[in-house]
Amino acid sequence: MSYSHRLNFFLLLFFLGSGPLLSGICHAQLPSSEPAYQEQYRPQFHFSPIANWMNDPNGLFFHKGNYHLFYQYNPDSTIWGPMHWGHATSGDLVHWEHQAPALSPDAAGMIFSGSVVVDHQNTSGLGQNDQVPILAYYTAHRMDWEQDHRLDFQNQAMAFSLDDGLSWEKYNHGHPVLFNPGIKDFRDPKVFWHSPTQRWIMLLAAGDHIAIWNSGNGIDWDYCSDFYGPKLEADGVWECPDLLKMPVGNTQTYKYVLLVSVNAYGPFGGSATKYFVGDFDGRTFTSDQQNTLWVDYGKDNYAGVSWNNIPREDGRLLTIGWMNNWEYAQNTPTERWRSAMTVPKRLSLEKAANQYLLKSHPIEALKSLREEAIAVADVRLGHPAPQQQFFTNDLSGAFELSLTIMESDAQQFGLWLHNVQGDTFQVMYNASEQKIITDRSKAGTFFSREGFYSKPTFVEWPKRYPLKLHLLVDWSSVELFVQNGEKAMTNTFYPSTAITSITAFSHGGNSAFENIEVFPLKSIW
Repeated sequence: MSYSHRLNFFLLLFFLGSGPLLSGICHAQLPSSEPAYQEQYRPQFHFSPIANWMNDPNGLFFHKGNYHLFYQYNPDSTIWGPMHWGHATSGDLVHWEHQAPALSPDAAGMIFSGSVVVDHQNTSGLGQNDQVPILAYYTAHRMDWEQDHRLDFQNQAMAFSLDDGLSWEKYNHGHPVLFNPGIKDFRDPKVFWHSPTQRWIMLLAAGDHIAIWNSGNGIDWDYCSDFYGPKLEADGVWECPDLLKMPVGNTQTYKYVLLVSVNAYGPFGGSATKYFVGDFDGRTFTSDQQNTLWVDYGKDNYAGVSWNNIPREDGRLLTIGWMNNWEYAQNTPTERWRSAMTVPKRLSLEKAANQYLLKSHPIEALKSLREEAIAVADVRLGHPAPQQQFFTNDLSGAFELSLTIMESDAQQFGLWLHNVQGDTFQVMYNASEQKIITDRSKAGTFFSREGFYSKPTFVEWPKRYPLKLHLLVDWSSVELFVQNGEKAMTNTFYPSTAITSITAFSHGGNSAFENIEVFPLKSIW
């Protein structure tokens, strides 16, 4: 679970003294005059809680036609606090139904991040009356032990469900199933079934590495190995691991992809998620990778993990991430809710020029939100017309845009997403630097320590055409997918009013913009 070590002393005292909150949850209510999901900045097709604080996605699993999303949740405040597991379900990964919080803090500690598996073979012995047990693994975090400077304040506990994940009972009254061996940061259990060895595998973030454990019954765990990866730069504490077995392209060759989230050492500072490609034998993950690869080159895609129990005939590897950054997560200008998730994405793995590439694709089901397409003719920009506005206040903040730059000799070209107030989010290609750049510095309210929030993000991109850009814009966020998902860039922003217009530009040369498609998107709420 992502844990900000910059909590101030006042908050720590508050949480330590908040005993009544652990047994009786008081859920904040929105005033009747302001219905939920109508507030300023509120995303319309990304998941966000009705009210209060949310961070990491947890316990993702599919079962009996439902996708389950759990998440780090403080039901009493819009800032990080006594962590619960919030819960929502969906039949299509697009429309969500809120459920009651699934797990609440107890004497063993707060409920930090983890994962959920379906125990089809009843290896745990917890199934009853032919009901398949569903097992939730989470980190129990003792804040009082941490304040006492103990190293063992994070331990792994388990809860189980016998009603398809709607209610949960803590195993052994919440006592750990895996005790801390003396590591300060020991959290975020990701569990999955490894068929070749017929064992459960647990990945744990263990400070500066990933610890791997296994079990025959999901209760008694044996240590297997550690993975450190190449130490190319300082990258702080590792968090939220996941290990995915993936085909390479359309071949029958498979590789394992290890996801690791790192706080404060992303490509632009702050929090981000890297990945390693390698092999796994049931006990040890190995990788020859010697460079750093990032899942996303924006500032707002963190702690992403995958759904367990996706049917074999489906075959998709589906993930979702927390659309925020620990550098400013508790300071965003939303009032009654804080944070949203990315859209669910399908991952694929390709190999080109001796390099493995993890690609991200928005799920196909999002197309169900499309309104009638707004037609846009192909346009060629440059001298004497360096820019053209496609829409003049025709959009309403939530839309999908795709286009192809067929050719260009310009020094810079790209898009401005703007509103009537002049707030502008820029997506630009710089030919001399060979970079795709996203810039939110003039896109509305911004805030952060030492200007971190306002600094542009970029991904290196060689000059080659055609160049395909696909954007999902949702009031206070832009998710950009480059060249069918070869690169992704996710950034939040907070405009004074909704984005309603798009302008294309080409400076220092000519650019041909073609295949321009714009779809207003319906709200999921």
